[in-house]
Amino acid sequence: MYRVRPTHNQMKCLVDLMAHDPQLCSSKFTQSFTHKIAQQRWESIAVQLNSLPGAEKDWHKWKKTWQDTRNITKSKAAAIKRHLGGTGGGPVAQLGLTFWGGCSPT
Repeated sequence: MYRVRPTHNQMKCLVDLMAHDPQLCSSKFTQSFTHKIAQQRWESIAVQLNSLPGAEKDWHKWKKTWQDTRNITKSKAAAIKRHLGGTGGGPVAQLGLTFWGGCSPT
């Protein structure tokens, strides 16, 4: 199977869509926000992202892409925070975050 990475535009769109849906972004289920509702929203997001040029994935794969991106960003942020809290004694770390859009993955 040929694996295609999402384009910059697809990732920016994914981040923008997730920024406008805090329930889906947090993945916390309640009586009013069920797994079925979350699946429907992911299916809608997948349709929008697949309409853009680049990777075509089902909703499971787009959800996994979001989770991976969020986890990588959180790990980088933690490394930067650890470095800033250090006492020195070495070269300056060249760490930085790249944000795809208006929200920071949480």
